[in-house]
Amino acid sequence: MAPMEHEPTYIALKESCEKIDRRNTRYQFDLEKDVKWSSIRESGEYFGRSLLEAFGLKAQAYHRFPEAHNLMQWSFAMATCKEFAALEEVVLRFTDREESHLGPTRSVRLLEEEEKKHIALFRRYEEYLRTLMPEECERFDNLTKEPAKLLEILDCREKYPNAATHHFLFWLGTVFFEEYTVYLYEKLSEESSLIQPAWLSAHYTHWREEVQHVMTDAYHIAALNLSEEERYTWSRVFFTWLEENYEQFAGFHVPIQMIQEKYPELAEQLGEPSFVETPFFQDICQGPGFRQTRKASPCIPDLLKQKTEQGKTKSSTPTGRFSIAQAIISSPPPQEAPQPEESVPDRVRKAIAANPNAGIVFVQDDGTETFERYKDLWTRAEITLAGLRKLGCRKGDSVILQLRRNEDFLGCL
Repeated sequence: MAPMEHEPTYIALKESCEKIDRRNTRYQFDLEKDVKWSSIRESGEYFGRSLLEAFGLKAQAYHRFPEAHNLMQWSFAMATCKEFAALEEVVLRFTDREESHLGPTRSVRLLEEEEKKHIALFRRYEEYLRTLMPEECERFDNLTKEPAKLLEILDCREKYPNAATHHFLFWLGTVFFEEYTVYLYEKLSEESSLIQPAWLSAHYTHWREEVQHVMTDAYHIAALNLSEEERYTWSRVFFTWLEENYEQFAGFHVPIQMIQEKYPELAEQLGEPSFVETPFFQDICQGPGFRQTRKASPCIPDLLKQKTEQGKTKSSTPTGRFSIAQAIISSPPPQEAPQPEESVPDRVRKAIAANPNAGIVFVQDDGTETFERYKDLWTRAEITLAGLRKLGCRKGDSVILQLRRNEDFLGCL
């Protein structure tokens, strides 16, 4: 069970952090001296072909249309700067607000100092980028008025049943983001001769400190007062969110929308990437760049298994998704309660026991089919039930369901 609010959020956090608190700071960068600001007007790409293709974007199609390609490069770089600064502001708000749980550790103090520098770095680069395409800035600003969805999952403590759950989602989201920034630089460096020099140096200096932040995140995750089952459930919630908000997290939702509006003839050629079909998803699950994310996420082996089964059934959407957000972000599954003999839940349990890969096929409005295992349906139902109970619902209460997908209805039922 997750800890109640009077129980400790962490177990021996200070002792756990002693090793990283002793780190030297030779890795730190100087914002003025180490970033190649003098090269900022030189030519070059902001994102190479290998990185775009890892995200599932059709890089070759962009290259055939130079104006669209330039707009994509510019708006993607703008969105990256804006998102990086915003997420690092969330880190500062969290460490300030949660100081009573985190305690006075040197690793957190260094994290705060370095995040302030990162915010200054990306805000400064964004200001320069604005001078390159001033005619596009108003449209870009309109498309980025709403904060990134990741901010909601990291920055809303009241949505979680207790501090330990909130801290787990915060640190998991943060370690994933920071491993992503490391991944981003390493992908850029693979094509360094093509990348704009100041942009590459900005990500290199950022990488130097983010590698250290990854370890700070990992040590905090390890010390949290949560069971393995709870870590499985809440990491599953995080990856469900990531799947549903992939384009916004990666920052290319804005470039795609701007190009579709300005060059509608390209929309069909460019397409929209499916998260679980991208090389990026494969890198998260198996590549060297996301080790700490995987270590913190017991659900990842099941995600890979579902992807394999999805491929076999030619499903149009990934299995095991839950989109009843308020219920999900309320509580992990409760302990199993006894059911009347031969109830519907009993029958589902028997089906799971008899054949763990058995499931149900949903037919979508467009005629495509989506397969879901009973095991995953059961998990969704438990999480929904726990969330509804947390919101005050009890047996016999009437509940109005407003659902977009028939899969969600069956999970509620």
